[in-house]
Amino acid sequence: MHLVPQSVPHSKLQPSTGLTDLLLQAKFEATKRSYKAQWKLWLDYCQSQVLDPLPADPVAVAEYLVMRGETGCSYATIQSSIAALNFAHEVNNLASPGQNTIVKTAMKGLSRKLQAGNQKQARPLDAESVATIRGHINGHADTHLKAAGLGEGYSGHSSRVGLAIRMTHKQAPVSAVCRQGRWSSARMVNRYTRNEQAGEALRYL
Repeated sequence: MHLVPQSVPHSKLQPSTGLTDLLLQAKFEATKRSYKAQWKLWLDYCQSQVLDPLPADPVAVAEYLVMRGETGCSYATIQSSIAALNFAHEVNNLASPGQNTIVKTAMKGLSRKLQAGNQKQARPLDAESVATIRGHINGHADTHLKAAGLGEGYSGHSSRVGLAIRMTHKQAPVSAVCRQGRWSSARMVNRYTRNEQAGEALRYL
């Protein structure tokens, strides 16, 4: 890994290639491979943009990192990029670009943009999905729920019964209960919630 390009001012104390390799030995193998790969990408970018790779201009580094993010790189990969650039500067006795305010601000913006994009919204479990699940376990619900320690008496209709009871307890309109439970009339709702309705009546006696 050659990190001593000609663009570094000669007044800077530059380590030999052997010393650079020795410094790399202090890193884990995966880190060394990552640094070499990321450094190669940075060199290619600098060549295409006619830039000096070392010392790197902070604005150029920030633009490079943003470009990596816009082309589909994850935030973790971009962190590896700046870590490799920092290492290259440090072994050449140069200030790390990652400490520059412009680069730090760009990294903060990329963190918010890319990591927020990875937080996927969970799919809603609607009435049709519940019906599909119920159909899948119908005939076996009692076995599964008994094994889970919930006792006996369950069936594939238990979820609809529970739905009707909970919605009625929350004083939902019967029409809303029918719609969510996919009942065509209130007869089944009244049947499933008769104990709930009786308990409510008792509170007024």
